[in-house]
Amino acid sequence: MSPGTRVYTRHRARWLENLVNKNNWKQGVEIGVFKGTTFKHLIENCPHLQLTGVDVFCSDHDWRRKKITTTEDLNNFPAIRWYKDLLEFCEKYPDRAILWRDFSNLAYQRIEDNSLDFIFIDASHDYDSVLEDIKCWDPKVKKGGMVSGHDINQLQVRKAVQAYQSNFKKAQDNIWYYEK
Repeated sequence: MSPGTRVYTRHRARWLENLVNKNNWKQGVEIGVFKGTTFKHLIENCPHLQLTGVDVFCSDHDWRRKKITTTEDLNNFPAIRWYKDLLEFCEKYPDRAILWRDFSNLAYQRIEDNSLDFIFIDASHDYDSVLEDIKCWDPKVKKGGMVSGHDINQLQVRKAVQAYQSNFKKAQDNIWYYEK
């Protein structure tokens, strides 16, 4: 277990770990990796999982203020200090831990429809961003898979999830999810 992982192992990371292992899921995407606590936990505790993490790895305020809209411009913009540590972590799991420094509404194009077992959305928390993430990524999840995310307790997140899928369920640690 990585340092810093312990806080989340009782919550969303452990919840996801149990589902991944129980369902023998092999392909997943975490949208909004932040410091990588959940990402690292899943890689370390789900030995058959290939997980792609998508994040801008800078504050929303910074890239919006600079009007950065392309992947190329984003990758030329300074990343948060823990990004390098996450890349080094991924080197230990070269076939299973993949990081993309990209906007979620661009990165989804790299993934085939109906190819993922699950997605976990925890990126920007404003209504438009959450709804766009669900719309972009939902088609990537195969039938029987799961679309999920964090912070259903936040009004904008809840409204966006409800706008797309009114039959979602809730789990511990403010998780929302629905099965495909």
